[in-house]
Amino acid sequence: MLGLDFVDFVQKWQISNYVSVEDFADKFNSLFSTLLLILCALVISAKQYVMQALSCNCPKTNAGKTIEYVENFCWVTGTYAIGEHEELPVKEAGWKLFESRRINYYQWVPFMLGLQCVMFYLPHLIWVAMVTNRLGSDAQYLVTEAASVAKETSIDRRDQVLNHLANSVLHMQTVHREYSDGRLAKFRSKLVRLAGVCFPSKRLGTALVFAYLLVKLLYLANCFGQLFLMHSFLGLGGHHLAVTNRTAGSLNTAARPGLLAEMLGWDLVAAVASGRDWHSGMFPRSTLCRVRLLSVGHEVLVCQCALPVNMLNEKVYMMLWLWTLAAAFITVLSVPVWFARVGLRVSRIRFIRRQLLLSQTPIMTGHEYRSASTGKPRLVADKCNFAKMAKDMVDNLLHADGVFLFKMMQLNAGDVAAGQVLRRLYENWKQQLADTPAEKLTISEPGQEKPPKTSEKNLVVV
Repeated sequence: MLGLDFVDFVQKWQISNYVSVEDFADKFNSLFSTLLLILCALVISAKQYVMQALSCNCPKTNAGKTIEYVENFCWVTGTYAIGEHEELPVKEAGWKLFESRRINYYQWVPFMLGLQCVMFYLPHLIWVAMVTNRLGSDAQYLVTEAASVAKETSIDRRDQVLNHLANSVLHMQTVHREYSDGRLAKFRSKLVRLAGVCFPSKRLGTALVFAYLLVKLLYLANCFGQLFLMHSFLGLGGHHLAVTNRTAGSLNTAARPGLLAEMLGWDLVAAVASGRDWHSGMFPRSTLCRVRLLSVGHEVLVCQCALPVNMLNEKVYMMLWLWTLAAAFITVLSVPVWFARVGLRVSRIRFIRRQLLLSQTPIMTGHEYRSASTGKPRLVADKCNFAKMAKDMVDNLLHADGVFLFKMMQLNAGDVAAGQVLRRLYENWKQQLADTPAEKLTISEPGQEKPPKTSEKNLVVV
């Protein structure tokens, strides 16, 4: 039943059709990691609260109610990790020294997994709040509508959606354009030329990309925060990290890994891979519990308890360590990739040129343009014209934010939808320039001369 409930829950997320203003690295952190943590929390919760998580054996008593009380007491207060052949303390002072080995994290594992789930999802919520009418337009809506273009079967409906998307992007890119040509505007423009996407400016087209890169850093900080949280929660820096060797059977506390190795979970993975047994280490299966009964003489019971739930905890946290490291690695790789995609002018022009080129093929347009001499299908314009069109759009309309938006459309909706929206945007933009008097045209950067009125002969036939 638990598995079926989780499958139904996952189906509600519609992972196969999930569209957002995110790349694979973002979805790996916010979507896949969240689902993994929810699954782990459900499995461990079922083991703890539905099945028996702890079972104790007390030599001095066989009473059922007493055993039940002892098990509940030991579950709440925690147990002691001890070596298989280590002698038990006789006096009270010896037991006080064992307090440093008390482990009681296992009661809180489901709640900690829930907290980790929220931490993985929090950067996504921040990003959604930023792209929803905070940085000039609802980018989430635009990308979602672009994804619907590829699924639309009605030609009229698809044409309406394309026109609506193109006009929305055109409005977003023109309404926030820099109108002033004063010293401050020129100074901001110079900063953008020098710093690129590292200087946020909504009017100069870098605010959306800058915010996205900040969210990338939040994902990266979350990964390292997760490693530190697991390190602190499991008490890796405590004395109970000692392990017992199968061959020697003694408690070994001499070899202490470094802090970095502990945080990255390398010592745990190496211990399991080398055959070391964690009976008295981080995830002990067998522990001791000391219970003082309120009876005549204040009898003290020393019980041996089995923790089968720690078998699950060990596998879950070993997997989570590796998963978190993978998430951090993927996120680190994605940051320079996005810098190259939208931070470099040549990359922006190359991407827009490619999308324009794809959008003019017979498959993309739905029409065939045949050469008058050969009768074979041909492109509407040559590659030279596409290069000029791409430079014109990148420098005077799209800038870094616009290219970023179309890159997200391509990643989430495909080349077909992104190319069709871009082609329609170019048509509407050129039509707007042709219909607007030259003296009313705005410029994208201060100090740049106003573009001349575009004549019909310069338009690309579509």
